[in-house]
This record gives sequence, structure tokens and C-alpha cells, in this order.
Amino acid sequence: MKALPLTLALLVAAPAGALAQQIDLGGIAQADGTTVGYIIQMFGLLTVLSVAPGLLIMTTSFTRFIIAFSILRAGIGLQTTPANLILISLSLFMTFYVMAPSFDQAYSAGVKPLMDNQISARRTSTSSPTSPTSGARPSPRNRSTCASWCRRS
Repeated sequence: MKALPLTLALLVAAPAGALAQQIDLGGIAQADGTTVGYIIQMFGLLTVLSVAPGLLIMTTSFTRFIIAFSILRAGIGLQTTPANLILISLSLFMTFYVMAPSFDQAYSAGVKPLMDNQISARRTSTSSPTSPTSGARPSPRNRSTCASWCRRS
């Protein structure tokens, strides 16, 4: 019973120590918008870097190459030769070889002008080599095919 008043006294006094603590964020609270903007950009960059390998595998021909090599291996009658590591390496090499023109076009149309301060970051996300702003237009054949497909669905 003597411990109960002591426990209550500690419970009342303990939050005072916790309330006296201060968190130092390195001046972010007094910073202007650029510091917070850099933090948000860094968070976005890390997000893109973590998602990029999955997106590259899904949106390039890597999946097709690995499936074709696996079917070829099964068709020859080999189960584990060549190893999966070799098949993946061959698929990555072939993917980079096939996608090199697209990567070069994306670099020359988006990254290089951005680094040279010729275009803004907003322009890079809204412009593409086939957008109406670049002067390229879809052919009438492609437009009619798209229109007939849209009418069917």
C-alpha cells in the first residue's frame, strides 16, 4: 500500500521530463520553401529509384526475352543448363541492346535539354517526341484504326 502513493507521484512527475524534451530538426521549421522542396524532391527521387527496376522490367522487352530463352531451354531438353543467372544476363543484355535507340531518344529529347536549362521540369513531364507540341501527328490509318477499335468497345 505504501508503493501506491509513490507510483502515483512518479506517474505525475514523469511527463514533466518528457515535456521538457525538444526536437531539433536542423532549422527546417524556420526554413523557407526551398528546403522543404528539396526534401520532397529527395523523397520523390528515392521513390522513383526504388520503383524504377520493376517498371523497367515490366515496360521493356526483358520479360519477352526471358520467356523466349526459357522456352528455348525447355525445347532443347535442358532443365538447368544454362543457369537462370545466364538467361537473365542474356535477357538484360538483349533488352539494353534493343532499347538503346529509345533510351537515346529519351535522353536527347528530355534529359539533355533539362540539364542544359533549355526546358523546364514541367515541360519534360508533359512533352514527348510524339506529342502534338513536337509536330509529330499520328497517321490517318492509325487514327481510323483507333476510332474503329474505340467504337467496338
